[in-house]
Amino acid sequence: MPSERAYIRQSAKIIGIDESYLSRMVDEFYDRVRADARLGPIFGGRPSARTGGRICAR
Repeated sequence: MPSERAYIRQSAKIIGIDESYLSRMVDEFYDRVRADARLGPIFGGRPSARTGGRICAR
């Protein structure tokens, strides 16, 4: 029987969730957050240690 991680990866692959999909999802999330009147100033396009600077990649 495959490990839980292998099972989750296999299940995600079946429904089309891959690295490219997740990257687009994260980019769209941050685009929407930055455009929001309340949340935009909180994120402010500054890099975060938790994201490895990804937020300001654009």
